[in-house]
Amino acid sequence: MSRSLIYIFKTMCSYVNVEYDDIDFNEDNWYWLYEWTQEEERDFIEWLSNEVKTNNTVRKEISCLPYRPSKSKSKLYAEHFNMMFGWKTKIEEL
Repeated sequence: MSRSLIYIFKTMCSYVNVEYDDIDFNEDNWYWLYEWTQEEERDFIEWLSNEVKTNNTVRKEISCLPYRPSKSKSKLYAEHFNMMFGWKTKIEEL
């Protein structure tokens, strides 16, 4: 796994208080092991969106963009990454 993905996954793990090394990312459905709140998910997407916009290495890892994207486009990439690899979202009672 590339350094950029490890960086992203370590940050993702920090949101659910789990150590990156405690998860086997080669296992099927590893992303179903933990849950985060809607707020944690939004915060992660915002963090990753900022990384896509400002960090060339991260951007090249999760997108095909050779240039710095707009805030809205970087958010789309972060949302897509989260949809594919993010933790389950806790259903919050009303």
